[in-house]
Amino acid sequence: MKTLADYSTLFASRAVQLQGGQHVHYLEANPGAKKTIFVVHGITGTHYSMLQMAGVWAERGAHVLVVDLPGHGKSDRVQTQHFRDLADWLHEVINKLVPDRAITLVGNSFGSAVCFSFIAHYGLPEGSRVVLGAPTPTISRLSSGLEQASKLFPEWVLNHGYYRNPLVEFIRMRVLLADIKNDHLRSRLRESLRSEAKIVQHKYAMGLLQHMYRDEPYKLPLSDEIHKSIIVVYGDSDKIAGRNVGDVIRQRLPHAQIIEAPLCGHLVHIEAVEPLTEAVGL
Repeated sequence: MKTLADYSTLFASRAVQLQGGQHVHYLEANPGAKKTIFVVHGITGTHYSMLQMAGVWAERGAHVLVVDLPGHGKSDRVQTQHFRDLADWLHEVINKLVPDRAITLVGNSFGSAVCFSFIAHYGLPEGSRVVLGAPTPTISRLSSGLEQASKLFPEWVLNHGYYRNPLVEFIRMRVLLADIKNDHLRSRLRESLRSEAKIVQHKYAMGLLQHMYRDEPYKLPLSDEIHKSIIVVYGDSDKIAGRNVGDVIRQRLPHAQIIEAPLCGHLVHIEAVEPLTEAVGL
């Protein structure tokens, strides 16, 4: 079984500087390929957690870019007052890396909300599509409670407990994965969690999450054309978004293509790589 470290060898590590001076880190594979897939990870994750999914696409010859969100991985923080600020950030990054080019924009969890806000405010280049993986238009009581509890602790406690404590790691696996008995899935998630322990600014990330809760990006209006360019992939056992997430998605995105991944929890980028790969057209 390939590890995430194995997939990382397919990519070059790069950085771009924004107009405000902040640096954005990203991975890139096959820059000369015709099809471009642009990946945005979830909250408290990094590019590393996307490597299995992105690596499969790189092996199939696509031009793949995986960015680190602000304050995550090797990307600098940016000042934010509203969730719209992350849409502005993504707009500038896309214009820097793939200007005026059709792309398949792939979000994951919180990253899907960033992508949704981006297309609501800026639209998409002609011929582009967006794939929303594990979106969170709803939040379960469990995930909301865990997020509230995280506010009570200092950064060093969060980084040690959230990423390195074996009991917390086991609980996170139970919450995030549908197939907890699958050794391969647990191994990939464990590798992802442990790689990210030192490179996520947890308190800052929680502030970004608060913007999402307050501003509710999934309620932003979309044109019919943009609506039809959206593909949603979510797990049928997603404990983070909750049991009724599929119904909410269908109500808010009636013209989108909706794919429910069977036997899948919140981590579609690990448990539903095949449906996601079909969604991006590879």
